Amino acid sequence: MCGASVPDTERAAGPGRTYVVDAHHHLWDPSALRHAWLDNAELAPLRRRFDLADYRSAAARGVGGLPVGSTVLVQALASEAETRTLLEVAAKDALVGAVVGWVDLDAADVSEQLAGLRSAPGGERLRGIRHLVQDESDPDWLLRPRVLSNLRRVQEAGLAFDVLVRPQQLRSAAALAEKLPGLPLVLDHAGKPDLTGDPTSRPDKLSSWASRLHSLATHQQVTCKLSGLVTEADWTGWSLADLVPAFDVLLDAFGPSRMMFGSDWPVCELAAPWGRWAETVGDLIDALTPGEQADILGSAATALSLAVGVAACSSGGSSASGSGGASASGGGKSFTYWSMWKQGEPGQKVLAAAIKDFEKKTGDTVNVQWVGRQNMQKLTPALNTGNVPDLVDGPVSKANPTLVATSQALGLKAAWADKTADGGTVSSVIPAKYLKSIDINLPDGQPYMVPYNIQTDGVWFNAAKYPELKTNPPKTWAQFTALLAKFKSQGVAPIAADGNVPGYNAYWLELLMMRAGGPGILKKTASDKTGQAWKNPIVLKAAEQVAQMVKNGDIIKGYSASQFPYQEQQWANTRPV
Repeated sequence: MCGASVPDTERAAGPGRTYVVDAHHHLWDPSALRHAWLDNAELAPLRRRFDLADYRSAAARGVGGLPVGSTVLVQALASEAETRTLLEVAAKDALVGAVVGWVDLDAADVSEQLAGLRSAPGGERLRGIRHLVQDESDPDWLLRPRVLSNLRRVQEAGLAFDVLVRPQQLRSAAALAEKLPGLPLVLDHAGKPDLTGDPTSRPDKLSSWASRLHSLATHQQVTCKLSGLVTEADWTGWSLADLVPAFDVLLDAFGPSRMMFGSDWPVCELAAPWGRWAETVGDLIDALTPGEQADILGSAATALSLAVGVAACSSGGSSASGSGGASASGGGKSFTYWSMWKQGEPGQKVLAAAIKDFEKKTGDTVNVQWVGRQNMQKLTPALNTGNVPDLVDGPVSKANPTLVATSQALGLKAAWADKTADGGTVSSVIPAKYLKSIDINLPDGQPYMVPYNIQTDGVWFNAAKYPELKTNPPKTWAQFTALLAKFKSQGVAPIAADGNVPGYNAYWLELLMMRAGGPGILKKTASDKTGQAWKNPIVLKAAEQVAQMVKNGDIIKGYSASQFPYQEQQWANTRPV
């Protein structure tokens, strides 16, 4: 049976969530299986049996008043026997929703090992594989040909890979993500930043970790566990202030939708009981919105578990079947649809009503999963098995690398030759300089996308209120900034910029860079790994112009008209935006 262990996303951590998901904890019994790493003298408090009864006792208070309703049980030993024991625990207790196990990634082929674990009791709850890469002396162990080959087998099995590395190994983790874009990667313990020692020296120590972490986070298949930080700090003397700088880096790199709470129990007991770590996490996320807190406390973990669960079911045996492709169902057809909206959001309500009306009129059935903004996180691993929906909404561009890597993107050379209304072809009306700045080709050189509209950038104004702008709008940057100064003298901050939306936040810098540097300057600057491109006079001038706008107070503070689901909620409340 597939998918039985995946918790419901709304109950686990949605707007009306009722429990928390602990995405990382361990269980062991040294008398049954020897854990050599526990021989370290400072780990003596962990040298005993820890079972689910102990876990329930430790986690009894939950997080922020919410109990733990599902957990991810993670291997701690390079042993297939230990993984089978963990799967047996999961089979007997519904609290364990998923297991991250171990196979020998340095073996000739792990396919048989994976199949054996899948067929073992509790095998349907296997959701990922982990190797203790932190203990490998080779900084590029993850990139060894045999390891890469076996990780492809893990990907083909529809499983995720937990990345347990130290800061110096983050570069190879990023390289792995680039080589296997379809493999879901879960960074354990935030990449283990060094939070020990004199606080004044930490910025220097954290700098290289943060830089490497950001590089890894650019790969959208990577999520990060908010776990293990207290044991990277001074065990007996750490405070919340010691953890905040690292948390801020994580939040900036991954965002709440790609972070998940994990206790790392019982290892956390070396520096803090389960309850104290839970309280600390509550303090760290206190300033976030309820939806963002929900992501970290369960939605992200549930979305990942659901994603690899779907993929695993598709690849795991004769009972699996892909969901893509409309199928007959009764008198009509049946379609699957994964939506970026969550249950209860205004957009979801509108779509649900439209779907109901569609089904009534056509006799067809639409099977909807209201996934939320983790939609693409779920889609990417599913693409590897062909178990994809007929319809999906959201920023599908994030799935493009996987579509190409898995040969599921269709060549559209013929479409580019289609005739246009004026007798030309599609290819002839798309500026060549535009095509040079984007990558829309398959390995054989054939395009797999066709640009279908032109997005213009502009500044909009109320012509009825300011008729003089209608007849004589500013034509130069100097005229524009003079107009801003005029508004400011009248006590008006004239620009609504949605500064908390990353794309809109970058708008002015992008606009000024492209106006002066032409198409391609953004890509050239962002892809320059040396950083020298940022010293381009055009880029520096654009940055100075934006900085002056901010300094002058030209942008309305706190404007948030189009951040999901703010605008839709305003519509639902019949308030103008």
